Amino acid sequence: MADPVILHCPACGTSNRIPPERFADQGRCGRCHAPLPPPAPGWPLPVDASGFATAVLHAPVPVLVDFHATWCGPCRDMAPHLVTIAQDLVGRLKVVTVDVDTNPTLAQQFRIQAVPTLILVRDGQAIDRFSGALPIQQLRNWIARGLGWL
Repeated sequence: MADPVILHCPACGTSNRIPPERFADQGRCGRCHAPLPPPAPGWPLPVDASGFATAVLHAPVPVLVDFHATWCGPCRDMAPHLVTIAQDLVGRLKVVTVDVDTNPTLAQQFRIQAVPTLILVRDGQAIDRFSGALPIQQLRNWIARGLGWL
């Protein structure tokens, strides 16, 4: 699983250590309690089989799981959209990525037959999935419909 990220408070400059399982939370500075920006490095959070349960199945917010491969063109096209979604919905939705080539057990467990495949998970249960690349507005609409935000 990813290492903690150090975020510097924009208000007072204090360094705040954010563990991966808290990346989706709207963090506050430990010193002055000002809101912290979402973690930028490594965002969306890459997870592997060892950290999947903590990062996805036990997450306090819904999770968008991106099953992808490094060699996949549509996966690379989706990557900036996932960053935007992760930053726009921080605190409401966690975005994680799973490389199917390095995590074949997870790919098999979720019956991934094509990449990219996006799966929405809420309360540890897959509630919707989509295979293929989407423009960002269609991705936003799919997430909102799947989570009942529309």
